[in-house]
Amino acid sequence: MEKTAGKPDLRSALFICACFLLTSTGYLAWVYHIMEMVPFRTADAVSMVAGYALQAAGLGLFMAFLRRWGDLRGRLFNLSLILHMLCLIPAVLSASLLWTMVFGGLLNIQCGMIAGCYLYTLTSWTGEENSAITLGTGYGISIFLTWLLSVAVGGSAYYTHGILVVCLILTVLAFCAATLLPEQASEAEAGAEAGPDRLSGKAGMTEEEKNCIFQSGLLILLFSIVNSCGFGFPSADLGQGVSLESSRLFYAAGLLIAGLVNDQSRKHGAVCALAALVIPFIMLALKGESVPLRIFWALSYFTFGFYSIYRMILFSDIARRRNLMFLCGFGLLTGRIGDAAGEALCLALSERIPVLIGITAILFVVCVFLFFRIYPVLYLGQAPSKVLFQDAPQAFLQTSGAGVEGSGKSPDGPGSEYPGGQAPRTADDAGSQATRIADETGSQAPRPADETGSRTSGVSDAAGIQMPEIVDAAGSHALRTSDNTDSQTPETVSNAGCQVPETADDTGRQMPNDPGPGAPFDQVYDQRSAGAGGPGPEGERERFYRFCARYALSAREREVLRQLLEEKTNKEIAEILSISEGTVKYHIHNLLQKTECRNRGVLLSVFFVGRDHVNEHAAAGIAEKKQ
Repeated sequence: MEKTAGKPDLRSALFICACFLLTSTGYLAWVYHIMEMVPFRTADAVSMVAGYALQAAGLGLFMAFLRRWGDLRGRLFNLSLILHMLCLIPAVLSASLLWTMVFGGLLNIQCGMIAGCYLYTLTSWTGEENSAITLGTGYGISIFLTWLLSVAVGGSAYYTHGILVVCLILTVLAFCAATLLPEQASEAEAGAEAGPDRLSGKAGMTEEEKNCIFQSGLLILLFSIVNSCGFGFPSADLGQGVSLESSRLFYAAGLLIAGLVNDQSRKHGAVCALAALVIPFIMLALKGESVPLRIFWALSYFTFGFYSIYRMILFSDIARRRNLMFLCGFGLLTGRIGDAAGEALCLALSERIPVLIGITAILFVVCVFLFFRIYPVLYLGQAPSKVLFQDAPQAFLQTSGAGVEGSGKSPDGPGSEYPGGQAPRTADDAGSQATRIADETGSQAPRPADETGSRTSGVSDAAGIQMPEIVDAAGSHALRTSDNTDSQTPETVSNAGCQVPETADDTGRQMPNDPGPGAPFDQVYDQRSAGAGGPGPEGERERFYRFCARYALSAREREVLRQLLEEKTNKEIAEILSISEGTVKYHIHNLLQKTECRNRGVLLSVFFVGRDHVNEHAAAGIAEKKQ
């Protein structure tokens, strides 16, 4: 299969570009109008403190609307486009400061609503492996077009009333881009069948998940405050030879680089965002020195690109993995609140730089502490009792221990690796495990009781089928990767092998790699597994368990696989699981990559008859053709 990491989804990128170009053009026109009416410091307070806060409010309204009336989000987007244009006209033309601020405030709310719409599209339609570069490409193209617009009319485009005509054209383009999205077309056909259930978070979250999501939001808030405290993009510099549009080209460069880095490895993208926090301290240290202002603006905008990508992608991933789609814009919401708070601190303490440096340093220390506190949970899967993202591939890797031997692939995204190239190994204490050993004749001989007096026994699943286990020299339990029929049976592995842990609950031992509550099995599978036997001694239920464990399938991928085994189409799977067809294609793509199958037909053959049988059949076919 061709990997898509590093390649943007052009349809989503163009939609994001059209929306961001419209909102940024309208926002800049309003800012320039404010600067003509009030002093620079007041203009900064209105545009970057009140304006950012109102954009966050717009995002909050979108999240609330999405959670309550998710099936009407298409109408909400169209309404936001219309209100944005209606508010822009008096915000730019009014000679009254009061009405300029009132309609400008409403304009910023609509900017937040529109941002929530394109972040939802990014989350629901674009796959995780290329979402960051898609976002960076959309933003980068819009920033480049903004610069071209400024250059075309000698740098005065945003000071003329002709900007309203440009925004009207951009509004039409944004509306057309929305109607052409495949996601929008499928929603028009399905109506409300997609339902708000997957948007509202009715499935619930554990306390660990809620706590980590809260800490992630707090981390983004601190990131944004520290960054804004270092350099607040003062409007006064625009009168001293600094070009806002030209400086934002460095913002586009930062966005594109950050997009590439985040898609290659989410861990590396997070570390880059943290490392960029050093730049605000350099800015604070150089204040008052004879350093060209253009350097401040260029460097600040470049590093701001890393924050922007990180804060939006972090919660886009959380929303996608946990199926809590209303959280897709929460990263930008907390980021805008942080931008407003940091700008307010920068304005209030502009004459007391030592105090500002002290506050920024304290916030930076807290930020670093919080980052390394949640980093293992977000990117290494080390949650206290449950993995944070249960739908993500890394979650299943950590809870089941399954994976490809020797692959060294990290669960956090394409291109990343575990230290040393080895997947984490988990082993139980041999002294406390009760096991059964098969003798040479195939009869099972129970082991005597251990030193604690606990009786040894085999492991059985719900159907009562005994699942023998073998303990290696280190006392670590393991499962064989596959046998000739692809029906996996327990087997001893060496100390260097890839060992698979077992899960246990309070009532006793469970079957190895049991997906636990919510596993994608229905009554059909239960009935089949009661008496049916596939290749080897196992029924279909056990074969499904072991197939999922072998290829480290996530909970969502197991659900999609189960539907594929029932020969459902993409549209039927989307309706059954209440997800978009784009998300279904994304999970099928991951399934085919993990199982190394060309198409779903080969996948089903590998599942039912085993990979060795499929390879033999293919080899025989090739031999016949040669003859």
